[in-house]
Amino acid sequence: MNGTINLGGNIYRITHLGKGKLPMGGITYEGDILILANYRNDTPVTIPIHQLRNPREWYTRIVMLNIAGGEMRMLTHRELREWQGEQYKMNRSTYKRMPAIRTTIRFTADGTTAELEGNFNIDLGNPMLLYLLGNRPKVSGLFEMHDRLPLSSLGYNANGKASMQIFTPEQCDILGESFSEPIVCVTHEFRQFTSEGLIGIGFLARNIVAFDFNNNYLYIKE
Repeated sequence: MNGTINLGGNIYRITHLGKGKLPMGGITYEGDILILANYRNDTPVTIPIHQLRNPREWYTRIVMLNIAGGEMRMLTHRELREWQGEQYKMNRSTYKRMPAIRTTIRFTADGTTAELEGNFNIDLGNPMLLYLLGNRPKVSGLFEMHDRLPLSSLGYNANGKASMQIFTPEQCDILGESFSEPIVCVTHEFRQFTSEGLIGIGFLARNIVAFDFNNNYLYIKE
């Protein structure tokens, strides 16, 4: 075929598209298989975790990630019940149906506390704690309303264009977790996204997490 796909802000040309199953040890992938003409990455194969299935309990898509410990494994429904993490409902009302959570993120800086309510993608491709999408009205309104939440330090993309600003609050609270002096990126790059921001590895790596993609729940366990 002659199509394109956007991965992490980069456009890749699709030369072939198929469907299939790929067994990988104790995990099976089932879904679309794309061959990209101009893909450049140290990892030759990239697999979306929401399409991973558990051969021990077919059609179960429950993925446990211990990022700090370098572990990923599939759970059964029984193992998930015994796991007992804090539960958060996910939705797919976003770009490319990426998993997201509706929540309120709280920022504290220079004696000011500000809250940003919205829909936030859970993004395993984001190495940072949090990206805020500056083109979204709620995000731009947050900084217009609270002048004590200053934006600073321009960041640049590969083409040398200013693509983001850095916001470093004294504290940031996300889904019951508090982060001291985190680096929060505010970008206008991802205009195709319909969420207010992207919660990344900087958040997920603090705890062990489990995604129940069958029922759209995220579980967080210390």
